[in-house]
Amino acid sequence: MQFDNAQLSSKTPGEIGPANISINGAKFYQNAFLVDGMNMNNDIDPAQSQHTLANAVPGRSQGLALDTDLLEEIRVLDSNVGAQYGGFNGGVVEANTRKPTRDLHGRLSYQTTRAQWTEYHVDDDERENFEGAGSGTGYADSYQPEFTKHIYRATLEGYLTESVGLLANIVQKESSIPVHQYTPNNIGKVGYSAQTRDEERKAQNIFLKAVWQANDQLDLEGSLTYAPEESTHYRNNALDSRYSVESGGLMLNTKALYQANSPALPRTCH
Repeated sequence: MQFDNAQLSSKTPGEIGPANISINGAKFYQNAFLVDGMNMNNDIDPAQSQHTLANAVPGRSQGLALDTDLLEEIRVLDSNVGAQYGGFNGGVVEANTRKPTRDLHGRLSYQTTRAQWTEYHVDDDERENFEGAGSGTGYADSYQPEFTKHIYRATLEGYLTESVGLLANIVQKESSIPVHQYTPNNIGKVGYSAQTRDEERKAQNIFLKAVWQANDQLDLEGSLTYAPEESTHYRNNALDSRYSVESGGLMLNTKALYQANSPALPRTCH
């Protein structure tokens, strides 16, 4: 199993999307991603990453971006995968969301990072493009010397009765990436200034889960996930060229867990 090296690149610290994953050497879009047993693969051109093309829709392998604080367990199946799984060539990434804690409580948190807290070590051959990063493919996608990221989290969870529990979670991730309006080779020419514009990345995750222990043998669970995402971009050397890409979606899941009585076999002792 290997994560995309671009996710750890110091050149693009402003991105907030999840990393692509390769399992058993397969393409990153040839895996099956399951959440509580439901497939959340993105099947609309997941290999297309260019957002500047007029005739293609950018995407990635995962249809939704879940907050890891919601996960109870995550399993990676890369060999001897059971027959109940399908729709993959590489492997299966199976995640299960956690149940609410027994005590009723809430939690708020905030995280931030920015370029001012980062020290870059830039090769002299790349310095001009790095410091003059502009909009569009080859510049903002490759160099992001300036960025500011914020993550807001709010959670409320607990059991309302002895058998009914609720979990509510809201996460907002934001990133602002200033980029030059013009490419480095044009800055300084007549009519071309070093003006910058802010590209934005936003990802929201609203998660609701209810559990009900109907009796000693039957548990019922239901969850709703709303995870919209939006990114704004600009084209190089063009005025009023702002455009946005919207992704994410809605997922509804229900589950019934029934534990039957263990069979009893008669025994006779002699």
